[in-house]
Amino acid sequence: MLRKEPQQALEHVRSKFQVFRLPDPLLDAIANHYSSVPEQQLLSCLLHFEGADEISMQQHHPYLSGFAISSAYFFGGFIPLLPYIFASTVQMAFYFSTAITAIVLFAFGSIKTVIVGTEGPIKCLKGGFEMLMLGGVAAAAAVLCIWILK
Repeated sequence: MLRKEPQQALEHVRSKFQVFRLPDPLLDAIANHYSSVPEQQLLSCLLHFEGADEISMQQHHPYLSGFAISSAYFFGGFIPLLPYIFASTVQMAFYFSTAITAIVLFAFGSIKTVIVGTEGPIKCLKGGFEMLMLGGVAAAAAVLCIWILK
């Protein structure tokens, strides 16, 4: 949209600032300002209002984004399997795998909360518990599907 229709992008910026009930001359000044800035700055402004900063990374660094996603899937699937490699019994491996997965899910949820800018230890704990519960529900759904298909 920026390269093909820059005027439409500027109108989009103008419309985002209209919600603040700014006078038209000020809205025009904002649009004029963004017409003279580098394209990346205009893109950042648009993405900020859309709440989609991750889209910028995906558009401008698709290989990095793909590597990050595939690495997360690989390690997310590999970590629960580690105890099965080292434990002496399957039952012991299952217990270790469950504990490790719970710890990793909680840590991921807490870290995610910090990364998105939420402050405070209570909110970090809440983010960790939310991710732990979500992972638990997903695991229960997977077990239920296997049980039904058996």
